[in-house]
Amino acid sequence: TTEVAMDARARWLARVAAPALDVDAADVEACLNDAQLAVRAFLNAEGPRHTKLVLTAIPHPQAGRKPTVAVVTDERPALGGRGVYFCRVDPDKAATAQAIESEITFGTIIDGLAIDGLQRFMEGVMVPSLKADVYAWSKRMSKPDHADFFLSLNKCATSLASAIAGLRGGMELAKPGEELRQLAASGSASTISRAAEDSAVVTECEDIVEDWCTQTGRLLYDKDENRIEPEDTGPSTELEYWRSRMTKLNSITEQLKQPECKAVISVLGLAKSRVLKRWKALDIQVTDATNEAKDNVKYLSTLEKYIEPLYAGSPASIADSLPALLTNVRMMQAVARYYNTERRMTTLLRKITNQMIQNCREYVEAEAPCWDQPAPQLIARLETCLKLHESYRDQYERTREAASRSTAELTTGLGASGRAGAEAPRANGNGHAVLRSTSFEFNEQAIFGRFELFARRVEKLIDMFGTIDQFELLSKHKIEGLDVVLSNFYSVVEELRRKPYDLLDYQLNQFDRDYLEFSANIHELESSLQGFINHSFDSISSTENALMLLKQFQVIMQRESLKDDLDSKLNLIFTNFTADLEAVQRIYEKHKANPAPMRNAPPVAGNVAWARHLIRRIEEPMRKFRANVSLMATREAKKISKMYNKIARTIMEFEMLWHLAWTKSVEASKVGLHATLLVVHPADKKIYVNFDREILQLLRETKCLLRMGVDVPDEAQSVLLVEPKLKAYYNKLSYALNEYEAVTARINPLTRPLLKPHLADMEAVLQPGMVTLTWTSMNIDAYVHSIHAALFKLNDLVSKIQDLIENRIDRNVTLVTAMELVDLRADESYTLDRFVAMQEKHMKDQVVSMRSKSMEVEAAVNDLIHLIQTFPREHVQDEVPEEEIRKIRAHFAHELYAGVLKATAASLNRIKERVGSRTSGGFLYLERPFFDVQVELEIPHVVMKPTLVDIQGAINRCSRSILACSKTIPIWDGEVLGGQPMYELIAKDRDIIKTVLLLTGSIEGAKRQVYDYLQTFIKYDWLWKGNMQQAYEAFMAKDPSLEDFESELKRYVDVEVEITKIAPVHNIGALSLETGPLKNSLMAEANAWKSQCAQNLHRKAKEELDRISQWLHDMNRNLKREVNDLDDVRAAVNYLESLRDKEANLDADFGPVEDMYGLLSRYDVPVPKEETDVVTDLRYSWKKLKKLASELQEHLSKMQAPFKKNLVRNIKLFVVDVVQFRNDFEAQGPGVPGVAPQDAEERLRKFQRLFEERERKWDAYSAGERLFGLQVTEYPDLEKTKQELQLLEKLYNLYGAVISTVGEYNEMPWTEVPANLDAMVTKISEFQLSVRKMPKALREWDAFVELKRTIDTFLESLPLVQQLTHPGMRVRHWDQLCEVSQHDLAVQSETFTLQDLLNANLLEYRDDVE
Repeated sequence: TTEVAMDARARWLARVAAPALDVDAADVEACLNDAQLAVRAFLNAEGPRHTKLVLTAIPHPQAGRKPTVAVVTDERPALGGRGVYFCRVDPDKAATAQAIESEITFGTIIDGLAIDGLQRFMEGVMVPSLKADVYAWSKRMSKPDHADFFLSLNKCATSLASAIAGLRGGMELAKPGEELRQLAASGSASTISRAAEDSAVVTECEDIVEDWCTQTGRLLYDKDENRIEPEDTGPSTELEYWRSRMTKLNSITEQLKQPECKAVISVLGLAKSRVLKRWKALDIQVTDATNEAKDNVKYLSTLEKYIEPLYAGSPASIADSLPALLTNVRMMQAVARYYNTERRMTTLLRKITNQMIQNCREYVEAEAPCWDQPAPQLIARLETCLKLHESYRDQYERTREAASRSTAELTTGLGASGRAGAEAPRANGNGHAVLRSTSFEFNEQAIFGRFELFARRVEKLIDMFGTIDQFELLSKHKIEGLDVVLSNFYSVVEELRRKPYDLLDYQLNQFDRDYLEFSANIHELESSLQGFINHSFDSISSTENALMLLKQFQVIMQRESLKDDLDSKLNLIFTNFTADLEAVQRIYEKHKANPAPMRNAPPVAGNVAWARHLIRRIEEPMRKFRANVSLMATREAKKISKMYNKIARTIMEFEMLWHLAWTKSVEASKVGLHATLLVVHPADKKIYVNFDREILQLLRETKCLLRMGVDVPDEAQSVLLVEPKLKAYYNKLSYALNEYEAVTARINPLTRPLLKPHLADMEAVLQPGMVTLTWTSMNIDAYVHSIHAALFKLNDLVSKIQDLIENRIDRNVTLVTAMELVDLRADESYTLDRFVAMQEKHMKDQVVSMRSKSMEVEAAVNDLIHLIQTFPREHVQDEVPEEEIRKIRAHFAHELYAGVLKATAASLNRIKERVGSRTSGGFLYLERPFFDVQVELEIPHVVMKPTLVDIQGAINRCSRSILACSKTIPIWDGEVLGGQPMYELIAKDRDIIKTVLLLTGSIEGAKRQVYDYLQTFIKYDWLWKGNMQQAYEAFMAKDPSLEDFESELKRYVDVEVEITKIAPVHNIGALSLETGPLKNSLMAEANAWKSQCAQNLHRKAKEELDRISQWLHDMNRNLKREVNDLDDVRAAVNYLESLRDKEANLDADFGPVEDMYGLLSRYDVPVPKEETDVVTDLRYSWKKLKKLASELQEHLSKMQAPFKKNLVRNIKLFVVDVVQFRNDFEAQGPGVPGVAPQDAEERLRKFQRLFEERERKWDAYSAGERLFGLQVTEYPDLEKTKQELQLLEKLYNLYGAVISTVGEYNEMPWTEVPANLDAMVTKISEFQLSVRKMPKALREWDAFVELKRTIDTFLESLPLVQQLTHPGMRVRHWDQLCEVSQHDLAVQSETFTLQDLLNANLLEYRDDVE
């Protein structure tokens, strides 16, 4: 598109720049749209091309407004704040929207300095990324190139940091105020003149200049001679110092050029201020200091590239750069105007020396600390440092000499030119001519003093580690006896190694003292080592060993003190060589007749080797001695040489004699080649290979002598040429005979008589080798081939016979023998029905298999006989004897019979073992029982199914079936087994008969044990014989507690546990009694008993839970009632008191319920989930109730004031009412004398109602007083009235009960009186006892008197009534009673009652009635 705002590339630029500048993307797009030309030039390839684009955020002048975005160009102001830069990767290719992210790179600029952002990018991103080497780019570079690359990169980063420090390191002078800035802005002379007349402006300007003077004076005072630096700083600090000083001085100069600063100077100049004079003097000093700093920076910068190797190079590269470095230093000293002072040049050279020392220290420990480096490598590095020191001193001397020559030449040249007028001298600032000396003479102690100390330290380290390396090399050779010396050496080294200081710290004197101590210890160790060397050579008796040891020590010992001693040992060894020569001569004389045999060597070769060994023993040392010309020139050496020659000649003659004797014996040894190939041993009649051992001896001697380089005769060599063929024939014949013996050994002894013709045929094949063929015959190969062919045929026949016997006869007989006629699995028990069915099926299958195996054996025997008769033979044609054929048939027939007999006996014995009686019982067993039997409960007995009789019958049937299995086996052809069937022979076998008889009574032994085991369950008969309902009623009659219920439940649970502990299987002999059905029945009975008890407990717990739940519900409802008056307050207080009382007994109420439900849970009694939840929430409900009570208490406290006021008023009224009530009670109450009992009782009920109303108020008002903290008002009248009402209530309650009871008795028909007479007496007696217990205060009241009289009268009448109920009463007796009492007593009438009788006043006629 034509507009950049619509360009996808521009939108990408805006999307990247917006977050970096903290502005909206729309603002950036608008800015890019305004700068279309610059943006197009950046993005496109045609037209003017720019490779970078910079955007910046310009702060808005008004606070709180967003900044504006601008593109930085040449016309725009410089970048002042945060910015974003974009760079094109390929300036020749236009950026595309698809690949713009890879075609344009970007970054941020912080605080207005682009260089700052670049420096942060390099240090934070570029350098760490390159060092991480994620893509292994460094592997494509050489190590020097890699080091140079990072050196340049670090140098670039350092340069950036220095540049940034220079830009920001200037000195900031005090700024003039706003008024002076405006003055400077105007720029008119009149304005400045008016300001100079203003004292306030002048004072301000003077303060500013005073501040300038202070700052500038402090900077000028901070000269290089006053600065404090560490002693070991490098030369780069000089350049950094002068650059920093130049930056600060330049910043002052630049600030003074600003208009406002010039205005300040102008104002003070017009005002003729004294401060200005001081400032001008300082301004001149600033100018001089600036020129000095610039000049020093210029010349020091020329040294920068020569100083760089001091920091990044090695000592070798530093040594290479020294000529150029010192030459440039000399040139600077000759040319520089300010820096060429002796002090500054000395300082520069001293710092160069410091950096060399530091570089050497880093180089030495570049890979590891000194102690962790190999000694040779460390010594090489240390020597490199020494070479640098020597090069430095040497180059310095050369530079000084060159400077002296140049000075002399310059002086001579200037003198000549001055006389000739060719050249004018240079002038200084004052116009005087100056001839500058270029002598390169400085304080060498200051320059080289530290390096000299470091070099001495390095020399000591080289000596120390060289000594350590020598002893370590000595330890690697593992010379015996040096353990003590090496142990002491390692102790000395370890002690030195534990020192905590740095070995290269040359200023630390502690090392020098430790080095002296180390040297002393090493000297002692060398003395010990020298003693060890002397002892070693004294103890070595062998010259060769002594020379070997000397060579080892010469390789190891490089210290001069030990080398001289080793040279003297050679003369001693040569002197002792005479003893070796004499020893060799003695050995030869002693053993020459019978030399010691050599291992694996024949006699002749062994003797020759023995002689050569003696020669070698003295020849090698003599060769080494002859190599030392000075040693062999002595007289003693000539004597030893003569002795050596004599012994050597004698031994060589011994070797020649043995060789000559062997050469003559070769022909005699070849006679054995004419013997036959095979021979029969006369003792054991076996055939052996007939090969003469002398031939082998000849071959061994020939080969050994040839290896030793001895000449052998042609006859021996000819035998040696046929050695492979002779050994091959020998091996082939030996192998054939071994095979022959192996084949004959494999022949079954049973079939050997049948194979006699075949064995005779094989012996005919072997016969030529024992008669005609010798080791020189030409047809041995054909003979060996014929033997192998005959062996192959014989082996084939034997293998076929063996295969027939093993796989068709023995294997089938074995299968028959191992055949199991019964299927009895050791890990399984059987029910009776399953046992019978399984055995019938199994025996049927086994009978078929046994019959087929018998037929296979018979066919195999026939095939065996046919094979032997028809197998081809070449030399012997004899027939196989018929008698042997009959024997072999009878043998295999008997084997088959024995197999069937064993199978039958084994099957019967297996049944006997499984069903036989065993002494072990219980649920543990060594072998699984045979039969599974169920133990069941058939009320009222515990029985076993199936019975023992059924089991015994099944076993008998099984044993008969086993015997019948052999009936089906057919009889073989021919007269085998005496012509009898196999079944008859097996049935007559004594062991079989015995086993069958034992099986017929196998179960009898278990009868008693089974009976005893079933009797153990009698103790549970109460479960099914007991009456559950009667037992439960008897338990409940005891009013059981929770503990009683738990005990009862535990009893039933214990019974259940005991039942579960009954072993599921009880083994008695072959019987496995499974108690599962019985246990289920017993558990059902026990569970019924437990359920009945648990239901009772559950019902009781449910009642208590309902009561508590209802109380909680009622209390919750009561606590939620609104409190509107004092009655509500009283009720609320009562509820709160009830709650507190309940809390005191909370555990007593809740605990039993929780315990009962816990008990039900423990004993797994099913309980509805709703009840369980209620029990679980009891405590939570109580907490909610407590919370409601707290809320109610708080509410009552808030309502205290109005209720308290109302309470006080009501109490006053209540006091008056109480007095009035008491007066009414005394005047009209039930206690007024003369009131009839019936009226008194009515008055009592009335006043009780009235008292209850006042008692409620009394309680409410008292509770209110307690609630509000008032004194509780006493009501003695009410208390007295309450006591009297309680007494009257007791009296009239008893009075009413007596009147009611007596009235009921009086209305009772006479016919019912006799049956209830005893109850009447008991009840009236109880009333009489209650009357006697009445308080004395009641005994004067009319109601009490009438009550007592009624009870006494009725009680006195009851004996008379009892007598009248006697069965002896007749009609005439009643008639007489009617006459006496003058009352008509219609006793026979149904309506006649006791009242009718008592109305006759019987007490008046007691005597007559009695």
